[in-house]
Amino acid sequence: MGIAQKHVSEAVTATLVHAEKPREIANPFSHMKNRYFITFAFALLATSVFCTACRQTKQAEGLIPIPDKTAYSSSISALLDEYRFIPLSTTDENLLGRIAKIIKYNNKFYIASDHKRILVFNADGSFSHRIDRLGRGPQEYTELADFDISNDRIFLLGFRKVFVYSLEGMFIKRIDLPYNTLKLQTIGNDLLIRSNKESLFYRIDIASGESKDLRIGMKQSTRIDEDNCFKPYPDGYLMQEGFSTTFYHIASDFSIEELNLFSDDRFFDEQTENEYIREHGSSYDEHTTKEYIGSCAGWQNQHLYQIQRNPSYEKVEYLVADLAARRIDHKISPACDDDVSYMGLSDLFKYAHKGSSPDGFLTYLRPAELREAIRRHGDDGTQHYRWMREHILDRIRDDDNPVLVEFRFKPTAG
Repeated sequence: MGIAQKHVSEAVTATLVHAEKPREIANPFSHMKNRYFITFAFALLATSVFCTACRQTKQAEGLIPIPDKTAYSSSISALLDEYRFIPLSTTDENLLGRIAKIIKYNNKFYIASDHKRILVFNADGSFSHRIDRLGRGPQEYTELADFDISNDRIFLLGFRKVFVYSLEGMFIKRIDLPYNTLKLQTIGNDLLIRSNKESLFYRIDIASGESKDLRIGMKQSTRIDEDNCFKPYPDGYLMQEGFSTTFYHIASDFSIEELNLFSDDRFFDEQTENEYIREHGSSYDEHTTKEYIGSCAGWQNQHLYQIQRNPSYEKVEYLVADLAARRIDHKISPACDDDVSYMGLSDLFKYAHKGSSPDGFLTYLRPAELREAIRRHGDDGTQHYRWMREHILDRIRDDDNPVLVEFRFKPTAG
């Protein structure tokens, strides 16, 4: 069902800084002034080595340079490698309410709905089954705070408990916890659980249920963003520190390091900066917070970051980063049109942070809004519009159920 799009020709360029070789000094001990000169030269060399080491340390911490000039594509489809829509089949038994999380596993979509149940859909959107063990029995949960899937088992986080079920919903075991929890992630044979205390995490052995405090290396006062918690990262996961560009990296061996992903604050293009200055004055930096990452989504190869100036500033830009290759693949501004769903960038990316797919980004669109956007666009005679009419509008039977969108961006060279 994938539709290939045109490739982007712009590549991210890197700037190399070359240092001059130090001038050679003949007979350095022949005169007193040469003694002072060589002392100065050694001091300068030591400073240069120290600065170089600092730069290398920063690079090792995960900094990715943002290109000064990035050409924005006029349409979102020009940036995408492939995308597909999956309208979900609906019945009275599988109506979806508020979607908390989506996981694609073994070509099925597992969707947490209303913090009560997990509805499972096949790759074509047809309904498969539901996992609904809501109750107060020993094999039942009273709330669905979070879930993850690993080794053909579902790990469901309830109130002070982790329930382990089969993919079909059969009970396997329960792990009791002595603390309140918010988020859960499987790492190997262990669980990583975020407590409701901001910087407190626990590593739990799945077999024994024993836990260990993971506060070491993390600030006690850190506010961990709930939506940007446990995002895939090379060798581990990322967790954002509040409204900032600072993240914590928890590696597969459970070591923790603090890092900033981007090397400078030049997120916005010149036109957007000038518009902001006209609206807020030339000294806006003195009165507003710096840029921060509002939300992020990720899969194995790419991350999508929404950059904002401050919570009251409506204009955003998006960075598509390949963290493994240490590069920015795309920089997308609000001026880039969405000709994929016709709903606009903010609506297309609104729920991307709730989805997870090994094949690309995963988001969802509300059918009533999607239907209106397609009709408002009008029939332009293109094959894409006819495809949207035939495969989307004609298949939507209930406005209470979303259409899943799976997509990925084209990688850039270098």
